[in-house]
Amino acid sequence: MSYSNIPELEMRKYSSNENQEINVQSEILDPISIDQTHVKFVFQNKGILSSNTRLTLALTGSNNCFPPIASGCNAWVENCEFKANTKTICSCEDYNHWATANILFKNDEERKDVMRFEKGTGFSFNIGRNADSTAPGFLRLDPGSVQDSQTMGTASTNTPVYQIKLSELFPFMASNGGLELPLFLMKEQITLELTLTADSRTAPTQNMGSRVVMNTNQDTGDTAFSTTDIKLVVDYHFYDQDTMQKIQSSYDKNGGFTKSYIDLQLTKITIPAPNLVSPTQDITRQLGGVNREVKGVILMNNDALHDDLLGDYKSNAYAVQKSFNLTINNIELYNSNNMTATELYLRDP
Repeated sequence: MSYSNIPELEMRKYSSNENQEINVQSEILDPISIDQTHVKFVFQNKGILSSNTRLTLALTGSNNCFPPIASGCNAWVENCEFKANTKTICSCEDYNHWATANILFKNDEERKDVMRFEKGTGFSFNIGRNADSTAPGFLRLDPGSVQDSQTMGTASTNTPVYQIKLSELFPFMASNGGLELPLFLMKEQITLELTLTADSRTAPTQNMGSRVVMNTNQDTGDTAFSTTDIKLVVDYHFYDQDTMQKIQSSYDKNGGFTKSYIDLQLTKITIPAPNLVSPTQDITRQLGGVNREVKGVILMNNDALHDDLLGDYKSNAYAVQKSFNLTINNIELYNSNNMTATELYLRDP
């Protein structure tokens, strides 16, 4: 059934110029199960779930460590699943790596003035100059006061608490103006399940990893999630009684709602090291399956070596010239073989 046959408001956010009264009820959900690896929340089946619902996270360690600067608290979530009973509605594998890549598409103002406090990132830049004012300017990292505002505390009482929107964990809730689920119509138990990122450091003295990086090689001890600070701040939307009844009647009449939405699909591959005899490698990846439309592609070349500021979320430039093609049904749509780096950057795929 098409969404043109039912009221649209139950699945999207209203713009500011629409005259529609909305009653918002907020509540803070504690997880029904939690440890240092997994977290599970259960939503109440009431109202319409807002995509602005937020997950709060906190990590304890020492005042010598802070989140990887390009990832922030996104680094602390490895996988996430949105379920109706045992059926997965939407999921995101390696969320920490995907969210880090996504930050590159944010503008500098948002990274520094919003995300630095919301997520603990420090990945913003500005233009600098040498003492010689005639010398060309250069791009420099401008993370803000990292040591003051983003370092971990030794206990839940003195460590920062960060947040991730539900629409960031699951992009389908950010598409088409914001997909909002009518929980009051759903009979299934709706859950959010998270796999938290393990600390990849082989010893506490290592100054970089999957959860945190450090100012120096001083021993910080083990990091641990502050389980009392991991919560879900949920917003439930309620429209006027006539509108809610209209949604209910449409649902009953049509036997439910159907909606296509954006989901993420992760594929991984290990690229063999090139040899001196034949340094060029041709690698083919299957991106889409039957009845699946590929809306966008993000390619990441994850480096196995850690970085002092980026931690595990580092991607080096290729040592040799690279090129790639995008082909759909044997028709080549995007060919970068004969393009310069500037042309490749400016081209809209």
